[in-house]
Amino acid sequence: MHFLRDESRFLVLAGFGDSGKMQLRKTLTGELLQTYPIPFASYACFEITPDSSRLLITNVFNSHLQLRNISDLNVVKTFVLPTDTIAKWFKQIAVDPVRPYVYVMVYSEKTSYGKNIFRGQISAYNYETMELVTHLTPYDETIYSQIAVSSDGKYLAVLNEGKAYLKVWGLDSMKLIRDFKLYDDHLQDNWWCESHDLKFSNTNSEDISFSGNYPSVDYQKFRKDGLFLFNNFYNCIIDSFFHDIYRGRFILFDNDERMLFMNSLNVFILNIKSKNTELKYLQHLPNPGTWTRVIYSKQNDIFIGWVAEYFSMGRYDRMDAVQENDVERAIAFYPNPASDCIEISYSPSREGAGGVSFEIYNVFGTKVEHPPTPGSTPVSGGQQNVEADFMSAQSIRVDVSGFAAGVYFVRVGSKMEKFVVIR
Repeated sequence: MHFLRDESRFLVLAGFGDSGKMQLRKTLTGELLQTYPIPFASYACFEITPDSSRLLITNVFNSHLQLRNISDLNVVKTFVLPTDTIAKWFKQIAVDPVRPYVYVMVYSEKTSYGKNIFRGQISAYNYETMELVTHLTPYDETIYSQIAVSSDGKYLAVLNEGKAYLKVWGLDSMKLIRDFKLYDDHLQDNWWCESHDLKFSNTNSEDISFSGNYPSVDYQKFRKDGLFLFNNFYNCIIDSFFHDIYRGRFILFDNDERMLFMNSLNVFILNIKSKNTELKYLQHLPNPGTWTRVIYSKQNDIFIGWVAEYFSMGRYDRMDAVQENDVERAIAFYPNPASDCIEISYSPSREGAGGVSFEIYNVFGTKVEHPPTPGSTPVSGGQQNVEADFMSAQSIRVDVSGFAAGVYFVRVGSKMEKFVVIR
């Protein structure tokens, strides 16, 4: 599903087999305006061009990429993948908001001597001419599953299955600038990473949210599943949260402070800022695909969900959301990001003096062992009781020169904040 530019109407693919169709509907009423036959619509994917006048559509049952007019859905241009010893088809696509480019995920499967061979590739095409711009990856045994373009046209990001990487290209140069490993080298071959969704931030194109399952050898110390926030500038995961939520897709809204997360059983409203679940709705409908396709209209503040031939609309009542109480204690860092030492300032609450626990964790929740900095309050073993000097808003210096690059969290009492280490 996709909104047209003014968000007063939306397009949706519906139906199975030869009865498949594309529908144009009004956003606020759901009124059906037009219907176009699109065979195997449930297996197709489409994206709308930035001017909302045309759309690009492909189907996993053929090797065609088509540019069509939205007004009548007539075909303007068609690109057909060349024949190969292994059949190929388009899996997902993403449209550049600045250039007349479409980024495609090509996928193939073949059985040879009893073994399934999978191959994939990421390429860019000019949709005005349907000519190849460049291949961004080789055509190899990588199975790509998620693709996204930043709203400013600055970056393209993809995720793959198996030995997963988050890859990011700078679109001005079409060069790969990030190749961030998400799998554990120590895992046996029968372990498999699964990538479920990928979105750029609506407010900062350097931030990339993604969900998936990235198993680790040591689940107690390094459990890599759930939702993640990667910062392209720092080249690291800067947040990892909601580990009990998995195998689903999401939509960011409210200036990226909230997320609607959907899987086959539940719909969640997650508060990214305060790290709490504001709503959990257990779906009792029999279809396992319920609420797996949802779009959000910022102008109308409305969610539209679709499955098979049915859709529903709703708004989220933020007044009923569970709000986290403000914590009067405050933590400040300087410099942030840091490379050698970081100074942590702590403002006490009005509750009075008394020791507080001081702990540092990495982004996966593992307590970090760190040596004291000469001349500072001693901290060792990842935890130290810091007495009156710290409670009276004094600062403490911590040596981070031995820390790996990434994001770390400091917990002082019940308050937790984060800082970044760069190399």
